[in-house]
Amino acid sequence: MPYIPIAKARGYKALLVIFSLENLPRRGALSKIGAFADKGYRQLFIKNFTVIYRVDVVNKQVVIVTVRYSKSQF
Repeated sequence: MPYIPIAKARGYKALLVIFSLENLPRRGALSKIGAFADKGYRQLFIKNFTVIYRVDVVNKQVVIVTVRYSKSQF
């Protein structure tokens, strides 16, 4: 994992969650609505961001498709 000074990294916790996909690639829920629904894409909600990704089982990779700002609904 790369070294990122905590004081300088605004989204440090979000990065840790994204890096954790290396060990838990199926951690996020399958996307059920929107453009990525029912296509095998997964989503994670981290603070005010939504991470959309897919798991490439053949090449043993996690492909991050997009990280979007998502305003809280609460």
